[in-house]
Amino acid sequence: MKGINSYRVTCLRQFCWDIIVNGIIASYFFPNFIRLFFYKLLKFKISATVHAKCYFGSNKIKIGKRTYINRGCLFDNENGAFIEIGNDCAIGYNVSFLTTNHDITNHNRRGGKVISKKICIKDGCWIGANSIILPGVTVEEGCVIGAGSIVTKNTESNCIYLGIPSRKYKNITFS
Repeated sequence: MKGINSYRVTCLRQFCWDIIVNGIIASYFFPNFIRLFFYKLLKFKISATVHAKCYFGSNKIKIGKRTYINRGCLFDNENGAFIEIGNDCAIGYNVSFLTTNHDITNHNRRGGKVISKKICIKDGCWIGANSIILPGVTVEEGCVIGAGSIVTKNTESNCIYLGIPSRKYKNITFS
């Protein structure tokens, strides 16, 4: 009985979080500066522009200065993994940051125990619209992730990555 009650409390807590953070605060009614004020009250570490309709699983997130988060992004980190995005990044529409996966070693239930891993996007990156960043990935400085790409592995600095799964397309040279 004790397990059922703790499960209900967890569900109620997530329900309230979704209504307040992902409903009211994330709505189009609040301009960015008011949205950031509420995020800071809730212990988010955000110094960026965050547009409406972004979903946050928890406040375990850090977004750096002059970073731009476009509409509809998903920060799925409600199981405790941290998401860190550096300074001067540009995140396109509907980008998903997924910090959880499942243990697949049990042949009776492949979607087993939830496994959470941190995601890190370093300074100066541009992540194109509708891209997906999977658990445990680090996107190094200055990378460009092409629209619609699925990033499954760590990247190298100053490179363009495209595709499903994403692969290195080319190095970005400086002139």
